[in-house]
Amino acid sequence: VRAEDKTVTMIWTLIYGLVMAEGLVCLVLVLPMPRTLRRLLSRAFLAVFSFPVVRIFLYCLASCLAIMFVDCQRTIYHEDHMLHNNDITALQDASRRRLELTRAQRNSYLCGSGLFLLLLLFRLDSLLRAMESQFTNTDALQRQSKNANTTLENFMQQISDLKEENKLLKKAASDADSKSVKAGALATQAENSQKEYLRLLQETEEQKKEMENLSNDLARANANNKELYKELEATKAALVQQGDKKSD
Repeated sequence: VRAEDKTVTMIWTLIYGLVMAEGLVCLVLVLPMPRTLRRLLSRAFLAVFSFPVVRIFLYCLASCLAIMFVDCQRTIYHEDHMLHNNDITALQDASRRRLELTRAQRNSYLCGSGLFLLLLLFRLDSLLRAMESQFTNTDALQRQSKNANTTLENFMQQISDLKEENKLLKKAASDADSKSVKAGALATQAENSQKEYLRLLQETEEQKKEMENLSNDLARANANNKELYKELEATKAALVQQGDKKSD
């Protein structure tokens, strides 16, 4: 009997240690902490829960705790019913019944707490997996957003570069237009200068012709003057001869 009591006591001590371990794990998982540390602990917890052997052990443990919880409830009901039965008269039997009732209640609390914490761990596992999936999606979206922002910045830089090139092209086009206008004005001025040069050249030729005509007229007038001078000299000589004849 003592060996059986020691075995039962050891089993309930293990269940008590299991309940404390479950409570500690739940407490660590729900405590406020930095995001990096929380994700590290969550990944470690999920990695442990991902092993099939661990999940099978936990399912078996939950089944055992459920069976033991039901057995403790049956024992509590039986002992309570026996304590309130009028057939119990011996004080020693009543004390034993109360002791069994107290143990059954204690064991019921332990099994119920262990089962509740175990179910809570399964729920935390599902929530942490969903949260990790959301974190992964969020990280992917952040990377996509960062890439999109980088692409947008590159596009904006290209657009600004194109705007600068467009400004330079417009400036070059305006300079070319102004140069073409200046070139057209210079061409027109050169054409007008050439026309004026041709006109002056024609007038010069005409004046040259007039000068040649005047030179010819002057040469003819000099020739006529020489003839007249000769005639005048001849006339003067004739008059001188006539005067000499009259003197004689």
